[in-house]
Amino acid sequence: MMDFTLSNCKDLDVRKGTYGITKRFAILLFMMVMITSKALAGASFEVIDGFKYILDSGTKTATLLPNTEKYAGDVVIPESVKAKDGNDYRITAFGAKCFYGCSDLTSITIPSSVTSLGDWSFCDCSGLTSIAIPSSVTSLGNYCFDCCFGLTSITIPSSVTSMGDHCFGDCRVLSSITIPSSVTSLGDGCFGNCFGLTSITIPSSVTSMGDRCFWGCDGLTSIAIPSSVTSLGYACFYGCSGLTSITIPSSVTSFGDYCFEKCTGLISITIPSSVTSFGDYCFQNCSGLTSITIPSSVTSLGIACFDGCSGLTSITISSSVIWLGGSFWGLQQTRKYMF
Repeated sequence: MMDFTLSNCKDLDVRKGTYGITKRFAILLFMMVMITSKALAGASFEVIDGFKYILDSGTKTATLLPNTEKYAGDVVIPESVKAKDGNDYRITAFGAKCFYGCSDLTSITIPSSVTSLGDWSFCDCSGLTSIAIPSSVTSLGNYCFDCCFGLTSITIPSSVTSMGDHCFGDCRVLSSITIPSSVTSLGDGCFGNCFGLTSITIPSSVTSMGDRCFWGCDGLTSIAIPSSVTSLGYACFYGCSGLTSITIPSSVTSFGDYCFEKCTGLISITIPSSVTSFGDYCFQNCSGLTSITIPSSVTSLGIACFDGCSGLTSITISSSVIWLGGSFWGLQQTRKYMF
């Protein structure tokens, strides 16, 4: 039997190898520390008039940060603040979670110097009823106004180009909102569970609507989808039980999984010849749907696509469809026509 003890492995210098790895790791760690230190060299934290900021001495700009004590009441943020060093710092951003969980916040004045509202900026500000966003702001971060249960209205300026994931998720009493033509995309879950939303106009600048974009908006009765949109994502209109009809533009080529599931009030839908596929469970439990015509462009219907559509009595399917995927489970009463 051969002896493989370390003392006999003359060709393998374990200690040297370990030393080499440790040395490289130490150098990498040193470089990371130096880069971080350099990035923060001109930065300092300071509380001014009860608000916490990170100050950049190089650019003379400030970012509002969350404070240990939650902000409350009617809050007015100035355009600039004077720091201990005697310099004025222009406030250009609201950092991540700066007002997170400030349930006693009733109103906020955002200065025109601010260009971005970070992720979770106003998340869970349940006492906030309205807010005006200045025209200097170009982006709304992920979960920016998520769970603002008291928010009834908001003005979005034409400077905003993107609305992050779950931007207005669970804003349950938000009844209407105007999306400016500068916006090009709506993030995942952007308006999810906005129960009070009855109508919304999506501008032609929008090219994509994220997954679960209008999930659970059961108060939504109508929506106009612009011809710039090419696809409807996963569960895009899931649970929109108040939606009675919808017109899909000819630019749309696919319906995501669960796209219209539980749209129980949906009576009719016009599907353009541009659509080539229906996702799994696409119209599942659309109990109010009585008839539907599937264009010849469609080649496949997803799994359980029409499962639970108890009111569906007739459907026209093109011979181009080569995969049904168990689309009609539980629909003995449905007549299926092929052409």
